[in-house]
Amino acid sequence: MPANGDDEQKSSCTDGDLKPKIQGDETTYNTIFIGKTLFIFCAFDACDSPATVTWFKDTTRLEFDEQKVSTSDARLKLMKNGSLIIENVQEKDTGVKYVCSVQNEHGRDTASAFVDVKSKSRILSQSNDVQFQEGTDVTFNCSFEIDNSWKDTAVVEWYKDNKKINLYHSQTPTINCEYCDLAEDNSEASRIILHQNQSITIEHIKDEDVGSYSCQVQTGFGEPLVLEAGTLYAKSSWWWIVIVVLIIIGFLLLCAYLVMRYVKHLQKSGKYDIKSTKRSSKKETFHEPIVLHL
Repeated sequence: MPANGDDEQKSSCTDGDLKPKIQGDETTYNTIFIGKTLFIFCAFDACDSPATVTWFKDTTRLEFDEQKVSTSDARLKLMKNGSLIIENVQEKDTGVKYVCSVQNEHGRDTASAFVDVKSKSRILSQSNDVQFQEGTDVTFNCSFEIDNSWKDTAVVEWYKDNKKINLYHSQTPTINCEYCDLAEDNSEASRIILHQNQSITIEHIKDEDVGSYSCQVQTGFGEPLVLEAGTLYAKSSWWWIVIVVLIIIGFLLLCAYLVMRYVKHLQKSGKYDIKSTKRSSKKETFHEPIVLHL
């Protein structure tokens, strides 16, 4: 039920029927994760008559204090436009029916909202990076926790470098796969084994298997849960690093040699004068005294 007590909308108010009209569906279903805040809106047309909004929890009328906080549950608050806020939604709120009743002097209209609280989805397994060794088997885990009501309907998909892996061609030893499109000649696809716990094993790994693997869990509510399962990486060769370092050192030595040759050439041609820092000594001249004989 959208929330807006604005009486400017009069499209649903007709002559002879001036009771308030609640907009939106008569009954709505609200799915929310535990611990979140839920807004239940109640938009209505007042039809130019003063209207009051009353909320019920199941069949119990909700009372609010001067701060618009429920006297029976502090998590429930009434907004100025008549909408209801439920803070810190808990599992006990599942199945509760909230009823918005809008009444004026001409009549009343009601709408209901049911609450379905789900436990938060979370990742349990950690990323596992594995070094490539041709011919060996590698297993990537996809361990997660979702609400019990989704366990039978959740869809798990695997991706390699963000490209979906077609698991319909995979071996599934613990799951009846009579409806899967298994190709006998597709030996490459059959190297991937899908286990009952949603983990995968890649048998006899090859160069094309190198990459990043992730699984996505889709519950049908909200964004999918993405788990970075791990990376199959090739061992880096150290020799090319040594070659690059040697090339850089050789280049620097060559530059230094050429600069020295150029400086010597300029010195020989007289174009590159280096003044001596030694100060020339000045010879002092002593004069014999002149003796005058009278």
